[in-house]
Amino acid sequence: MTLTFWGNLFKIKYQFLIGLVFSKVLSMPAPFSLPRHVAIIMDGNRRWSKQRGVSLARGYLQGAQRLRFIAEACCSLPISHLTVFAFSMENWSRPQVEIDLIFRIFHRFLQKKQQFFHQEKVRFLVIGQKERLPPFLAQKITDLERATSSYTRLCLQVAVSYGSRFEIIQAIRAIAQDVARKKITPQEIDEYLFEKYLYSPCAPDPDFLIRTSGEQRLSNYLLWQTAYTELLFVQKMWPDFTPEDFQKALHSYSKRCRRFGGHGPDNNGGPTMVTR
Repeated sequence: MTLTFWGNLFKIKYQFLIGLVFSKVLSMPAPFSLPRHVAIIMDGNRRWSKQRGVSLARGYLQGAQRLRFIAEACCSLPISHLTVFAFSMENWSRPQVEIDLIFRIFHRFLQKKQQFFHQEKVRFLVIGQKERLPPFLAQKITDLERATSSYTRLCLQVAVSYGSRFEIIQAIRAIAQDVARKKITPQEIDEYLFEKYLYSPCAPDPDFLIRTSGEQRLSNYLLWQTAYTELLFVQKMWPDFTPEDFQKALHSYSKRCRRFGGHGPDNNGGPTMVTR
């Protein structure tokens, strides 16, 4: 049997699993809360490969497949934004061979999954220092961002060459320049204006952040945006993270009460309330 046959069988299996798992989510007692914006730190690809004695490429390819499944799951639910951490500014210190591998796999992912973005009406964006990326990947990102700019079913943001401290510093520099040019006054500066200078000013703050692999830190990821985000740290490595694990994570989120410093949930800024 060919690799194509097994690949298609694997795809059918997970499409069935996604449908089964999220029918369970939608059949939960009403009303229940779901996040509008989910952020994920996709951690553990290298350790997963090492533990299994397989190549790094196998781990990153498996991780890319997991991203596809989770994005499909989000399309089945009233989740409007999914932001994933794929490559940090600190990751530039890794061996060049590994960096090149990551970028080739990312390019391949975008190339092979174009139909998914168009079929599911998923908008694609990259946040981070895109100018540092190799030309072949930067061009692919630009083309896909333009081609999907009108889609609204889900916004998939991928953080690449991203660091939150740098994002904040860049915003401060831009604000200082606009003050010097008298475009704005110091008195106009507040958190709402500040957010307009960040990488994705139109995206709501994440309601829920998941980090895989057991690590319990944010690692310079969306530090401004996650001020009131609910956090979940899971032990599984990202290549092992399934749609069923995602369903369990959402169930955990639905049981939390977000007070935003007050006495109860903020109905205007809190989780989406879903009824059957």
